[in-house]
Amino acid sequence: MKILFLVESFNINHHSSAIGRSKFIISFLHTDNDVTVLYPDESVPGLKNIDPIWLDNAKLVRFPLSKITSKEKFINLFPKVRALPTYLKGYHLSFQRLIGDWKKNINNELNKEDYDLIIVLGTGMSFAPHFAMADIDTTVPWIANIHDPFPIQFYPSPYGKKENFMYRNLAKRFNKVLEKATWTSFPSLRLKEWMEQFYPVISDKSFIVPHLEVNQKIIDMLPINENDKKVQLNLKKLNLLHAGSLLGPRNPTFLIKAFLRFIEEDPERKEQVVLNIIGKVAREHQGFENQYKIFKNNINIVTDRVSYKYSLSLLKKADVLILLEAISDVSPFMPGKLADYIWASKPILALTPKNSETSRILGKDYPYITQTDNEEDIYNLLVVLWEKWKSNSLKAYNNELLKSYISSEENYKKIMEYI
Repeated sequence: MKILFLVESFNINHHSSAIGRSKFIISFLHTDNDVTVLYPDESVPGLKNIDPIWLDNAKLVRFPLSKITSKEKFINLFPKVRALPTYLKGYHLSFQRLIGDWKKNINNELNKEDYDLIIVLGTGMSFAPHFAMADIDTTVPWIANIHDPFPIQFYPSPYGKKENFMYRNLAKRFNKVLEKATWTSFPSLRLKEWMEQFYPVISDKSFIVPHLEVNQKIIDMLPINENDKKVQLNLKKLNLLHAGSLLGPRNPTFLIKAFLRFIEEDPERKEQVVLNIIGKVAREHQGFENQYKIFKNNINIVTDRVSYKYSLSLLKKADVLILLEAISDVSPFMPGKLADYIWASKPILALTPKNSETSRILGKDYPYITQTDNEEDIYNLLVVLWEKWKSNSLKAYNNELLKSYISSEENYKKIMEYI
């Protein structure tokens, strides 16, 4: 097949979404498909996109973004006038300009080549190429990949915001995107079910492509960054590792309290166990590492984002990988790091709501799982993991089945069967 991918960001060390979108594309490169990837100069204003050289054998087409117009500059001088398009359409003039850039370059590409399939991959809360595709007249079938709820009022608590006129307008526009799409794909079954309550139009044309595995060939081509030097693991000890951003609702307090109790009760544990928390933190958690400086031999907190390449090597070196989700009744998201954790073949300590995609994927019999705010359960699981480590019986649970779920090859087959 001749396939055109539309991708917003390849800044793999700045956006976790760039990791997920790269893996999605890689699953199509396992075959004899002719793959073209269209992407903009900038993923966010001022941040130049990286050329994804790790997408071996794909044709990369990078397009420039148009400059702000004199009309837009004039409108921006008047805050109330500037806010009017956002209020009426759901997005501001600069985003409208971005959609226009996408439309122009998608049409250019469609005029040059005869494609069999278009796959649209967004990032964050943007979805600019999705909106562009809704306005393009083409007979080429296309898949709208929906990586998160949209707009933000459709996020579950504690992430969502109250509905208002602007968000209602944005939801109406996004419904037109989903109506126009030939198919919609989601990284999570729970997310698909969650979104169907707001957009019934997707119920009979959706399928699941989870966040996928990586392979060593790709890892070798990934960039590193200067923060990598700041993180080292003492491999003689039991290393518990949380690798990834601590968003506001991802509260590490209960984990740390349980861990402190765990080490204070036993001098051997205090000597042998380290909790590593590596990655960017939200405003709510900034400075929290200062609270635990007196436990520096047992709690290693680095609030800088290491490269994705280095984070993968840390996963392989650690003994237990911690997945920490928001305190909530429901979590429809499949965390991107879950796929990486499964790939690393290490035990996963999953702190997640009972009704979550993580719980669904790991399975009802998964032994190392509890809620993020259940301090007692976390403590008990730490004791179990410690005893298994001491007896050399610590290993990943149900790992072959989980690896099959995130397999690029298996998921590519499922996509081809569906479409």
